[in-house]
Amino acid sequence: MRLNRVTIENFRSISNVTIKFEPRCRVLVGINESGKSNILKALSLLDTEKTIGDEDLRESSTDEDIIEEGEISFIFTLDDEDRTRAYEILKKKVLGDLDANPIIEIDKKKLTLLQYFSYKIETLYRIFIHSKSRSWGYWIQKDFPILEGWRKPDKDSTAQVIDKKTKKTVELNNYSLTHIDSSVSEENVSLLEENVEEITSDDLNSLVNAAIHQVVKPLLPKCVFWEYKESNLLPPKISIETFKDDPDSCLPMKYMFALAGYSSVKSSIEDAQKRPKGLRNLLKRVSDKSTEHLHKVWRDYKNIRLQLIQNGDNIDAQVEDTYNAFDFSSRSDGFKRFITFLLLVSAKAEINELENTLYLHDEPDISLHPSGARYLRDELIKISKKNLVLYSTHSIFMIDRNIINRHLIVEKKNEVTDVREVNVSNFVDEEVIYNAIGYSTFENLKAKNIIFEGWRDKKLFEFAIEHLPQTRRKLKKTLSEIGFCFAKGVKDIGRITPMLELAGREYLIVSDSDKPAIEQQQKYEGDGLWMRYDELLSDKSLVTAEDFIKPLAFNSAIQKIKNENSSLPDFPIEDLKNPIGRLFVIQKWLESNHISKENTKTILDELKTSLISNLKPSHLEPKYFDLLDEIAKQF
Repeated sequence: MRLNRVTIENFRSISNVTIKFEPRCRVLVGINESGKSNILKALSLLDTEKTIGDEDLRESSTDEDIIEEGEISFIFTLDDEDRTRAYEILKKKVLGDLDANPIIEIDKKKLTLLQYFSYKIETLYRIFIHSKSRSWGYWIQKDFPILEGWRKPDKDSTAQVIDKKTKKTVELNNYSLTHIDSSVSEENVSLLEENVEEITSDDLNSLVNAAIHQVVKPLLPKCVFWEYKESNLLPPKISIETFKDDPDSCLPMKYMFALAGYSSVKSSIEDAQKRPKGLRNLLKRVSDKSTEHLHKVWRDYKNIRLQLIQNGDNIDAQVEDTYNAFDFSSRSDGFKRFITFLLLVSAKAEINELENTLYLHDEPDISLHPSGARYLRDELIKISKKNLVLYSTHSIFMIDRNIINRHLIVEKKNEVTDVREVNVSNFVDEEVIYNAIGYSTFENLKAKNIIFEGWRDKKLFEFAIEHLPQTRRKLKKTLSEIGFCFAKGVKDIGRITPMLELAGREYLIVSDSDKPAIEQQQKYEGDGLWMRYDELLSDKSLVTAEDFIKPLAFNSAIQKIKNENSSLPDFPIEDLKNPIGRLFVIQKWLESNHISKENTKTILDELKTSLISNLKPSHLEPKYFDLLDEIAKQF
């Protein structure tokens, strides 16, 4: 079960906002009082110990009706294992052959119960702000016809029938669903018909909901809304006996021990105390591992060490630089915040104790200098590999320039908070994003440069360079001497080239091979060479960057499209080998199944971003490395 998105309705300043977790780490960007903190507070209610207050229900404006209801819905996508478990639970409540007899019809398709479970089912964890209550539910199509032969036993029935499959006598009221022709022996059919009643789509939905609820309730993700507290700093002195008997009395040191591989603090200390200088050696190993983790995450601090030293019956905790030792409390506010995050959050993620968690952080970069903010950003993105992360920021150094759509612009209009996903067309709308991404278009320029049509093309190029096969390692040195930037689409290339020419820079334009690219290439009058993918490799099947990604990499993205558009049939993955281009094949699949052009464009944009965000070295077609060879030859 994976958290797909969260919808927030009438919570504080929020009227109606949806936060999607694709990619898994999202960043809220906006001015003060725009509503970023309210979004984080809304999501923090996933923690069942968080209380819902009267002030959480949004107050209506003068031109609105009185607001009486508010809701936060955490919407989860079930995986195959979850569906199978729920199906097996419900199967025990069914008398009859489930697999052989379709039970419902949806979109002119007759589905068995197992197929129904594989249909578009999303589980909801709902928080009702007005009633301060919580409940589980799920979404699926309603008012579908139940096929002939299916009934539900009368709840007051005392009838006993013979199970056709097991030949055993069973109590009919032990079952919630039955199929007349396949459930009982022939002589019991009349008795069965006298003790059953019609079943509706609502009845079936209730049964499915109960089974799903039984599966998903224990799977509700944990939620951590991180806040810095001085009390979480390592104190200068810790009693050895107190810490040994209760490691939770000093959580930062507990996780320092865990980083060093000591899961049981008590036994590790007791074993060390049996040997001369054993405790000193143990504390040195713990200190070394924590220092190693600090250096890995915050690379500017190579001269800083975290030290735990035995001092009689106590352990002294201190920070050492090249010349002196200090208590943690005497360091800068930024250092204290980072080191607390490092030992209480990052360390837990490192030892796999922070998993399947919604991690929330309001302005984590407070008091950090630019490089510290960048390292913190990178660590939060890393943590999101096994968790979902949402943080807010005002800092350009917390912006991820590589994945533009990671960011959400938060605005307040007429006292109501609104959220928009950042893309290549609107990043100029938010100053923090523009400063971080807009100006960075030219920050990597060198004497010789490549202009890519879009940021995804540039990202694919960078990824391939980092994962070159052994036979092409020499390419890395060649390509490292070339600068690169990206345009906001093929029509934007004409804006960039004059600036490079004015600066006396050489450049090569690399673009798609589709109709818009061909048209713009024909109009182009710049000094640099413009080459399309199909020209670089003399291969007409190479239309867009996605044609360099293997079909298998499309599976999860296409399944996500199907989950969100239940009317779509299965996608023939083999069709991606069609020489007309992979995106064009998917576009035709969508449009031929009545997905509007507007929705098709949105779906394709999300698919392209998902492919790049989840890219693995095994996903790259070998011909992309041939492309790198050809690009290198142009210089």
